[in-house]
Amino acid sequence: MSTHVHPTRVKARYHVSCQGESVKVESLENRDRIWSLTGMSELGTALVAGVLSGSVIAAVLGLLTRKQSLTLEATIQDNFRRHVELRESQWALLQQVLGPVCAHLHRTSLAFDRWHNQNLFLEQEIIAESNREIRRVILDKYHLLTPDLRGPAMKLVQHYDRWFEEFERQRRSQNPQEGSAEFVFAGPQGYPFPKDAERAFVASLDATYDALIRAT
Repeated sequence: MSTHVHPTRVKARYHVSCQGESVKVESLENRDRIWSLTGMSELGTALVAGVLSGSVIAAVLGLLTRKQSLTLEATIQDNFRRHVELRESQWALLQQVLGPVCAHLHRTSLAFDRWHNQNLFLEQEIIAESNREIRRVILDKYHLLTPDLRGPAMKLVQHYDRWFEEFERQRRSQNPQEGSAEFVFAGPQGYPFPKDAERAFVASLDATYDALIRAT
């Protein structure tokens, strides 16, 4: 009596393939094992690639962050340097130009308030001395002046140049009549004292002083 086994009820353990005239019998278990190993190898490759890609990305991000940090640091240092340079220039302007010029302007203003008749001592020892010093400071420290002060500064210099020309003519002249002039003025010769220039220096003195004091 023959036993009939339904083909679907028996688990196939071998795979038969024909290649030309030869017949190849391959264990299905070995084939599944190979496929499993191959799949694991592909998964490992994918994992390694993922790790390497992550490392590369992390490295790139690190470089970008470092570059941004260096750029920010350089910007902060440059701004700080500019701030220090600005403060130093303001102090130099205040101490070497605005302070002395405004002091002598105030001194001559006080002298004019009590200059009611000829007073050669006041004229030579106060007016001439302060006029000469203002002109010297402006010319020696012109490079420290801000652009808005250069015009007023040259107005003062021009006035004092003309004033000393009149001073030499009237006070150092050998003509007694010229030497008897009660006052020495440059205004009649077309060079009156530039009040707007004086106001510009005084305003700059106050503004610069306030800015430096607030910053400390």
